[in-house]
Amino acid sequence: GNLPKSISNLTRLEDLRLENNFIGGSIISEMGKLKNLVTLRLDLNVLRGPIPTSFGKLVDLKTLTLAGNYMNGPLPRELQNSKHMTTLNLHDNAFQGTIPTEWG
Repeated sequence: GNLPKSISNLTRLEDLRLENNFIGGSIISEMGKLKNLVTLRLDLNVLRGPIPTSFGKLVDLKTLTLAGNYMNGPLPRELQNSKHMTTLNLHDNAFQGTIPTEWG
């Protein structure tokens, strides 16, 4: 199945781990409403499309794992807003372009 838009109602959520669940479609932009999110693991699914620019609103995000999907597009510059990011795992996708210089 796909990620439901209603997941954005879980605004107090800090840790979301949905790896290896055959989740398809694209990552919904509403995920940017999860402002308390520290860990987001969506690896080993069948997600497609780009990382939403709304992820720039996830300023407390420390871990983002999207490896092993079918994602593509450029890496959004907005991820630079996640100043606490210590783990970014994007391998086995089809992202294009370069790592934004704003990421440091």
